[in-house]
Amino acid sequence: MNLTRQDLAERAASLATLGVYIGMSSWKYTGWCGTIYDRSRYEYRGKLAETRFKRDCLREYAEVFKTVCVDAGYSATAQGVFSKKTMLPSSLSEDGASQ
Repeated sequence: MNLTRQDLAERAASLATLGVYIGMSSWKYTGWCGTIYDRSRYEYRGKLAETRFKRDCLREYAEVFKTVCVDAGYSATAQGVFSKKTMLPSSLSEDGASQ
């Protein structure tokens, strides 16, 4: 079954209304350009701008999935690596308010 980005977002949102949240183990996967991510948002002179992608892809990820696993603990302690106040779009924050 091939789902479009919009289909996936709608199905994930439908499950979320039931209290079931799906997401991926990370959001910084360039292989999802063209499926989850719009590659044109991150291109510069015909190439993927890695810095722009890493900085902005979580916002686009949140348009599809409402949860994500932060797997930073495998390579470093989570303290200081992940800051919800600086990284999370309001749609992924605990109370939904802008940070």
